[in-house]
Amino acid sequence: MKSKLVLIEGLPGFGKTTTAQLVHEILTEMNLKSQLFLEGNLEHPADYDGVARFKKNEFDELLSTHEKFKDLLSHRMIKQGDNYFLEYRKIKNEYGSSFPDE
Repeated sequence: MKSKLVLIEGLPGFGKTTTAQLVHEILTEMNLKSQLFLEGNLEHPADYDGVARFKKNEFDELLSTHEKFKDLLSHRMIKQGDNYFLEYRKIKNEYGSSFPDE
């Protein structure tokens, strides 16, 4: 079986979490491997709310502007083609207030 991604969308309070849990249970009962990612999970494969995308010159500018965090940012950056991705919410979650919002 090829990998599939099932997204459950809807307005707040309309049962997205309940529906997602039910779908996960049904797939598990059918002996199909599944993973359940709820909103707010930093490992969610389709949640890019906490990810910033940069071009090379933009990322270089970020590094020069925040010299104190240059090593951290460089090691946490994900390069794909000409794009640089930084999962800043994961960094903020890990380092808390010692990592600046800006």
